[in-house]
Parts: sequence; C-alpha cells; structure tokens
Amino acid sequence: MKELILIDDISSISESVFSFKYKGNVLKKEPFTYKKKREKDGESPYHLDAADLAKVTKYFPQIFPYSKDRPYGKLKYLTKNQYIDLIKYEFYQLALDGKLTNLLECAHDQTYTKFDINWEKNKPVNKPLFYQLY
Repeated sequence: MKELILIDDISSISESVFSFKYKGNVLKKEPFTYKKKREKDGESPYHLDAADLAKVTKYFPQIFPYSKDRPYGKLKYLTKNQYIDLIKYEFYQLALDGKLTNLLECAHDQTYTKFDINWEKNKPVNKPLFYQLY
C-alpha cells in the first residue's frame, strides 16, 4: 500500500523557487522565474519574458506549456500572487488527474509514495477569476 504524503504548503519562498512542504519540511523545490519590472502603460509590475517562459516550460511542462493555447503575451500581465494562484490551480488539476505523484515522486525516497495536497491550507482550488485569459 502506498504511503500518502499530504503536502501542507505550496508556496513561493523566494522570487525564483516554488516549494512543496510536508510537516514543515521542504520536500521539493522547483525553480521558476518571475521578474519585477517598471510599471508602465497599466502593465503588471511583475512579468515573464521569453527566457523566463522557457524556464517555466522546462520545469513545469504540464502546467505552462508554451503553445498557442496559452500565449506568453497574456501571462505577463499577471501579478505575482495571481501567478502563484494559477500554479496552485494547475497543481490541483494535476492532482485530480492522478498525475501529481509522477511530478513529485523524486522528492521522496520511497518510489511508491502517493502525493496529494492539503487543499484546506492551499487555496485556491477553484478556477481563478483571471483564468479566462488562457
């Protein structure tokens, strides 16, 4: 029987690392890039440039595929919190599809461990309001 690891916290612990925590310990860190820039013309102070998007695609291919369905141009207008909420929502979709364990299994010594997320502590589980952009 698989041991269930219930992830307590998914959070951005710095501007470039997304962490998964279990009982206060970091299970896995995933790099992503989110740069602050000057605000002009009503754009978000945070944005992804083309190089950032390439990194996101490399580390989160299931979540941010670089495709015509999710063009870079719309991602750059998200605030950092919206970006984190969107990643949490996408992780929730992976969990519903049973794919979260495949994504995180290298984070734990036991190959046959099942991962899930404590969604009471990791909102949102609902589609973010800005999600219609994608």
